[in-house]
Order: sequence, then structure tokens, then C-alpha cells
Amino acid sequence: MKLLQAIVAHSGTGMHETQTAEEKIALCIEHTKVETSEAVRP
Repeated sequence: MKLLQAIVAHSGTGMHETQTAEEKIALCIEHTKVETSEAVRP
């Protein structure tokens, strides 16, 4: 459950209020994937 809370909290920062929760979560997941892949690279 904490992951979902983190996603919701993260997606609420700097996002437009017109976006749906699904759009916010999708964007957050994409952002997290990018951050993770950057961190994994040497």
C-alpha cells in the first residue's frame, strides 16, 4: 500500500489538476522507470 501512496504523492507534484489519477500514475511510473534505468547504468 505504501507504494501506491508514494505514487499518488509523487504524481501530485508539479502536475496539472486536469489530469486524471490514471494519467498521473502512468506518468509517475514512466518517470520512475527512467530514474531506475539511469541509476542502474554504470
